[in-house]
Amino acid sequence: MYNDGIRKYQETMVHTMGPERMIVMLYEGVVRHLQGARADMAKDDVAGKATHLQKAQNIIAELNHSLDHKCNGEVAAGLSSIYNFIFNELINAQVSSDVKHIDDVLRVLAPLLLAWQSIQPGTAENARNAENATSAGSGPETAPPRLQTEYADGDAIAEADKTSDLCVAV
Repeated sequence: MYNDGIRKYQETMVHTMGPERMIVMLYEGVVRHLQGARADMAKDDVAGKATHLQKAQNIIAELNHSLDHKCNGEVAAGLSSIYNFIFNELINAQVSSDVKHIDDVLRVLAPLLLAWQSIQPGTAENARNAENATSAGSGPETAPPRLQTEYADGDAIAEADKTSDLCVAV
C-alpha cells in the first residue's frame, strides 16, 4: 500500500512537470547511468556496465526521437548529430570497456545540461501559447523585448532566442 502511494505520487509528478524539467531529468539520468557504468568498469562488473550503458542509450534514443524537426530544423539537426555521437560513443564504451568514451560523452552532455537547467519553467508553454496566438491570426504582434541572460562563462543569450529554440526538443 505504501509503495502504491509512492508510485502514484511519482506518476503525478512526471505527468505534471514541464518539458524543460523533464529534459533536465533525462540528462541527469544519462549522467547517473554513465557514472554507474564507469564504477562498474572499475570493478570489472560486465553485467552492471551493460545495464547502465543500455539505460543511457535508451534515454539518448528517446531524446533523439522526440526532436521536432519542423519547429526549428537547424537546432534539431544539431541536437540529433550530438545524440547520434553520444549513442555511438556508448556503443564503443560497451564494446571496448574504455572509460574514455564515457568521459567524452560526459564532456558533451555537461554544457547541454547546464543550458537546459538555465531555462525557466513554463518557457515551452509560453512559446507554444505565443505561437498559437500568432498562427490564429490575431493580427500583427510586436516582438517581445529581448531580455539578456548572463551565464557563468560570460556568454549572454537573449530570452527570446531561448524560447524560440525550446520547441525543438519538447
